[in-house]
Amino acid sequence: MGLRREQVKYSKLTLWATALILAVSTAAADDSFRCGQHLIDVGDAREKVLEYCGEPITREGWTWTYQKEGRLSVLIHFEADGTVGRVQEGKGL
Repeated sequence: MGLRREQVKYSKLTLWATALILAVSTAAADDSFRCGQHLIDVGDAREKVLEYCGEPITREGWTWTYQKEGRLSVLIHFEADGTVGRVQEGKGL
């Protein structure tokens, strides 16, 4: 019976580790996002974002916010040279 307990303990540990990895990876910034049929990538120019995505719902300095699919928000952080530096997606950003 000791072996069975160790297997259950190992399974629970594996489950928690997997959940933690998934949580961290979804919180991380993305490299791109889809605007209709177009893909916006890190390094794309601000003009391309405007052309493909239209006006953002907010502009705060070098960060633009778009509303996507209901309540999902997309934050686009621009670099000083006007290119996309980081993309963040998630609810309630």
